[in-house]
Amino acid sequence: MNNKRLVLKDSSGTFVLPHITREDTLEVTLRIDRKNLTMDQIPGWRLNSGAIISAGKLNNFRKVTSIAKEDDMEENKTDYITWNNRYRIAPQGNTIDLEGKPDKIKTVYYMILAGNNLGTTVMVHQIKYK
Repeated sequence: MNNKRLVLKDSSGTFVLPHITREDTLEVTLRIDRKNLTMDQIPGWRLNSGAIISAGKLNNFRKVTSIAKEDDMEENKTDYITWNNRYRIAPQGNTIDLEGKPDKIKTVYYMILAGNNLGTTVMVHQIKYK
């Protein structure tokens, strides 16, 4: 953050950032297992003070249900394809859109930077296939 390095403590996969000014620029790198997830050049004005970073991995992705299937959406609905490729992945209700066949996915690593009080939300993810 503007050439300052912050070391954050993990609290159940959630990190709370200290005060962020409008002039700050963030670069966030987390290591989960042997995977590095990085977000860089995030301007402070896009976030509010108390922004939260959620990170984690979803093992055994075949057990994750799409939003369309959670809501018992009928396949003939116009939005079915979109909602069938969308999954809830984080405690804050964030979603991820994944095209293709989810049965080929082994693990999803994700990091979500969410501004406090409905600020900007930014997400990066990496997928490990079977």
